[in-house]
Amino acid sequence: MKFAVTILVVIAVVSLLSMFLVEFYPMQAAFPGWEVFYQKQYGMSGETFALFKIFRLYDPYRSWWYQCLLGILALSLSACTLDRIKGTIRLAFSPQFRLTPDNLSIMPQYKRWSGSQNEAAFVGYLKRRFRVYQRDTESGKAYYGSRGWLHLFGPLAIHAGILSLVIGGLWMSLFGTSTSISGYAGDVVDVPGADFKVRIDDFRIEYYPLNTGQTVLVSNASLGRIKQKLSDHLFAVEHMTHGGTWVVDTLGASELENEFDLERDRGNIKDYICRLTVLQSGAEKARTTMEGAQEKLSAAIEVNHPLRYERYQFYQSSYDAENARITTNYDSLALRVMQTSDGSVLDTLWLKPDQKVRVPATGYTVTATQFLPDFRITDAGPTTVSTKLNNPAVRIEYFKDDSASFYQWSFLGKEFHQSRTDLPVSLQFVDIRNPRSERLIKTILQVRKSPGADVIWVGFILMTLGLILAFYIGFYRVWALVVPKDEGKADFHLAVSNRRGGGDPERKFQRLLDELRRSAS
Repeated sequence: MKFAVTILVVIAVVSLLSMFLVEFYPMQAAFPGWEVFYQKQYGMSGETFALFKIFRLYDPYRSWWYQCLLGILALSLSACTLDRIKGTIRLAFSPQFRLTPDNLSIMPQYKRWSGSQNEAAFVGYLKRRFRVYQRDTESGKAYYGSRGWLHLFGPLAIHAGILSLVIGGLWMSLFGTSTSISGYAGDVVDVPGADFKVRIDDFRIEYYPLNTGQTVLVSNASLGRIKQKLSDHLFAVEHMTHGGTWVVDTLGASELENEFDLERDRGNIKDYICRLTVLQSGAEKARTTMEGAQEKLSAAIEVNHPLRYERYQFYQSSYDAENARITTNYDSLALRVMQTSDGSVLDTLWLKPDQKVRVPATGYTVTATQFLPDFRITDAGPTTVSTKLNNPAVRIEYFKDDSASFYQWSFLGKEFHQSRTDLPVSLQFVDIRNPRSERLIKTILQVRKSPGADVIWVGFILMTLGLILAFYIGFYRVWALVVPKDEGKADFHLAVSNRRGGGDPERKFQRLLDELRRSAS
């Protein structure tokens, strides 16, 4: 048992150290070239990173050395548990007689008295309180009684529970998996290693109401932070003016937005909610037609509220802010044709989506190939960061003789600087009718397969049951020896042993002694 305790302490220490290690050096060996990426990111030497890989310190709970520690602990606990079984059964169900007064007198709670030899009443009382065994001896009759034998199986259940936890943890470490899947609403996604797929029915992000401490967009112009909530509609906001100075103004709720950028408004997010449907048999066809798939389970999942199916758990982990899929459309938009030389207006062109229109005074035709409601330049190129008309822009494609010549971006309501000085006219985006946009955000789900979870639950149940048996049920044993004397008298010897149970042991012993004396008199 000491060896098992030592191993348990070692596992506890290395688990704590591993938790800090994973926190400070998080790694995911889930993409090609991850070794080079993380070695460069954390500035490790080749030798140090080689140790990380050999001992699997990026995922220590599935490392070979951690599994060895769990295996050794499981063997040690198995030996301890098996060793206890025989003794526990013998103590619970076999009588443990003490056949002489000397054997009884060494007990801490012992009493001897003389009285009338009313042995039948004496034994009758014992049998009402205990499970009694009797044996004849040379000096008289010996009795042994016990009750509360379930108490003896408490420590055994605790040992078995700890063993189940270790076996379940080892099983999970050896055969469990943890991976990530992602997709947009409407996608059917493969689950690695599973014979089913999941359909992402919907994904949405919920934001907190405007409140103190939030980063907000002020009047679609600058970022600020709410310093104080004055009322439901008024807030004291610290923000930067056009002159570059920081001021605190009292602004209305209509002038503030806390949902403005998937990257910079993360602190305002209240919850991520994704609705999943598990599809089995026919799911391959369902990828495009959704026909023939059997919908086994559908549920909304959010942070700390996973979907469980078979031995898999699906957790809402995060979202991909950089690859939001935003679709836009409109009925028509207006381009103002302006003279390059003096800025005078020549005409206004109204374009429907993909419609080509000839530009006056040039040999070009144009079409609006892309509309972005909230324009921003990223490493991947121009994109829109939201569905709101914060910075609407349109890409204007120029064609000559049906061949694409060049393109330019024009921003709604803002002066357009023509980059082609050789053209007599310039185009400016001035109006749009019925603009529509829908943002689909890619959700990221963590998928865990936990084959040892049931064994771990059994371990928790056994440990709980063992603690109840060990601490709330007392094991009470009594030994009695009746030695006949002359003239109908007898010497009575009584000893008791009490493990746990409620109440004062001395008071219990005295009460039992008084009752036995009264019954034997």
